[in-house]
Amino acid sequence: MNIDDSFYNRVAMARTALDLTQTQLAEKVGVVRRQIAAYEAGDSKPRDKVLHNLASALGTTSEWLATGAGIGPDV
Repeated sequence: MNIDDSFYNRVAMARTALDLTQTQLAEKVGVVRRQIAAYEAGDSKPRDKVLHNLASALGTTSEWLATGAGIGPDV
């Protein structure tokens, strides 16, 4: 899936809205905290499986996280 340049912003917004720390989100997704920090800094983009896990942990869809299209989380 193509991930646009605003991905980092959507991850940070959804995580903050759920009142999760980067560490808490990382545990839910199955990655290390520095990986979440890299996503939020715009330094890295996840592979499809991690994108799916991230979307699930944030209560949204992979499509919304990747592109902003579709239904986002209830923030």
